[in-house]
Amino acid sequence: MKITEYANPEDFLLVLKENAGICYENDLMLGLTQLLTKDRDTFRTNPFLATVEKDSKVELFIFMTPSWPVLLYGENTPDESLIVDLINYINQKNLTISAVNAKKSLSFLFAKTFCDMNGKSYKLRMEMKLFVLKKVMPVNPCNGYLIQADADYRDTIIKWARLFNKEVKINDDESFVESHVDFIIRTGNAFLWIDKKSVCMTFRERPHEYGISIGYVYTPPDLRRKGYATNCVAQVSQRCLNDGFSYCTLFTDISNPTSNSIYQKIGYRQIGDYAIYDFLK
Repeated sequence: MKITEYANPEDFLLVLKENAGICYENDLMLGLTQLLTKDRDTFRTNPFLATVEKDSKVELFIFMTPSWPVLLYGENTPDESLIVDLINYINQKNLTISAVNAKKSLSFLFAKTFCDMNGKSYKLRMEMKLFVLKKVMPVNPCNGYLIQADADYRDTIIKWARLFNKEVKINDDESFVESHVDFIIRTGNAFLWIDKKSVCMTFRERPHEYGISIGYVYTPPDLRRKGYATNCVAQVSQRCLNDGFSYCTLFTDISNPTSNSIYQKIGYRQIGDYAIYDFLK
């Protein structure tokens, strides 16, 4: 087994493309690495980027920017022995890992092995589905219209971004949420649905040369079930395709059947199951 670290995200991105290709299942890692190539301080931390090879084949890609979960990608779930060697390497470097995010089987294997080796326990934070869209389907229209939000809407977007994070159990600190919102607004990727007032929000995130992601879909509880999110996401997704992206991706919480149904009506199709496990002392 061979573990290779990459000091430059450009080098890691090249290896990721050459060995894993441009596929939907590694879209999250592709998009995050692309962000790093444009701004090394995007995540305000020194990233750990690495690959694990076995028999001259890259079996696993590792992307970690503490304090976020370590993100893993492999075409197949590797042998436990490979995970053990990786964790030994991580421990030797004294890297702090609070959680793992990966395809469901890989995430569970890493969580169990990591905690067994380090005297910790693990807890499932969230199970997710990855959806991909290549063509937007017609949806039932609702009242209102879409706008590309500017800084005039900053306070509302920050408030809703924090509420969204709370709902999906993301513990980003206050300053990061604000800087992320400022970045999304500045790059023209914040969108609001307006029905006399702001009623729904979504972001376009992590673009790379082929795809882009939809995130932060949020409607205040008292305004839900009116079609706002469906129409907002449908129109933003169509804009992505119109702008030349081949596809859009998004993650949904498996425990929220309403959102899963909404996205399938728009044209999103399920690709895989993912899970985040937290590590407890």
